[in-house]
Amino acid sequence: MRMVVRVAGEKAVFLCLIFACRLVLTNSKPEWNGTNPNLSIFVGDSLLELEYPSGTYNAPYFDESAANFTLEAGETAKLPCVVRQLGSKLVSWIRKSDSAILTVGRTVFVSDPRFTMNNRPSHSSWELQISEVKKPDGGVYECQVSSEPKLSKFIHLSIKVPKLMIDGAPEILAKRGSRVTLHCTVLGSSIDRSIQWLLKRKGMELEALDSLQSEGSNRGTFEVESLDEEDIGEYICESPALERATVQILILPEERTAEARLTELSCGHALNPSLKELVTCSVLIFLTWT
Repeated sequence: MRMVVRVAGEKAVFLCLIFACRLVLTNSKPEWNGTNPNLSIFVGDSLLELEYPSGTYNAPYFDESAANFTLEAGETAKLPCVVRQLGSKLVSWIRKSDSAILTVGRTVFVSDPRFTMNNRPSHSSWELQISEVKKPDGGVYECQVSSEPKLSKFIHLSIKVPKLMIDGAPEILAKRGSRVTLHCTVLGSSIDRSIQWLLKRKGMELEALDSLQSEGSNRGTFEVESLDEEDIGEYICESPALERATVQILILPEERTAEARLTELSCGHALNPSLKELVTCSVLIFLTWT
């Protein structure tokens, strides 16, 4: 297609800048033979000719953009896909690992609410967003245009998973009545992460604990002021999108009370106690009576 536009000189230069053109100035109006695809702008009797690579801009095409992304678990992935001259064609996102169609146009076809489509028509942008990414989200994603033949752009997404570590894990032994301080650290993370402590006592539900955390430290602390029987259990350190870390707190055996040992051994409730258990229970019962 050839189009002739008569404009003032400064507007012609402005148009040329917009289209990133190459200007060719001539003194006469050329003959249209139906094969020249150039856009010509006449300024008075002079011709400004804007040249485009033949065939490149007559159909949809991708803008150049990054194709490899590495994120930490818990971050939001923003996979870019800018398609120029889309026309009536559709843009789809496909996950290559299982060939799942994630989006078609602005419609999201997966039930996972972490997947959203950020379409900005003014920028010809079809950005796939995945919030709180996890290790399984890593892989290849395809941005596809429904042209003939189909156009495809591939994005490679890698997910790094930091690790939680509790000092002294997997087991901490302490004297009854002593102060025990637990420290949990996020290893290998470049972003600030929240840390929460939980306690799982034997036969009881998980209990959330009040913990201390210095902003930006990626290190959380929990303190047992005076260790007692009710403090025994599994302490859990967790952070969003990361695997939990655990540690068991136990009281040193010689510091256990006779009453606690009776409870532990189920004295008086066992159906078929061994001779050793009978002797131990007898001694403990004697200690509780004296």
